[in-house]
This record gives sequence, C-alpha cells and structure tokens, in this order.
Amino acid sequence: MLLWQMITAAQGREDARVALDKLSEAIVGELERQGFDVRESEDVFEDLADRYSDGLFPFRPKWHLPSRSAALSTIR
Repeated sequence: MLLWQMITAAQGREDARVALDKLSEAIVGELERQGFDVRESEDVFEDLADRYSDGLFPFRPKWHLPSRSAALSTIR
C-alpha cells in the first residue's frame, strides 16, 4: 500500500520521471544491500510503476478483515 502511494504520488508530480527515478534509486539501493539483483529489482519497480500508472486502485477489499469502524468501536 505504501509503495503504491509513493509511486502514484511521484507520478502526479510535474517532474514525475525525476521523482520516480529517485524513488527507484532509494528502493533498489536498499534491495541491493540485502543481496537482491539490481537489474531485476529495477525491472520489477518499473513494472509496478507502469501497473500503477492507470490510476486504478490495485487492491481488492479484504472482506475477511473487520471494517475500520468496527475495529475503532472495539477500542473505545
């Protein structure tokens, strides 16, 4: 969810390509530090950025989880 928010926010900027490149560099750099292949990580990031570019919410509702309002009412 956070990655989707970050990518869509970057895509909405006037300097979208620069913002996406910075985001990709930060994420891929950390993945490389953990032993992931740089090129493959870059490809996966670009794939996700392309997939998220249509503006549609890419997640399905999780009906098996309690709703936010129900969860909040149990806290009070």
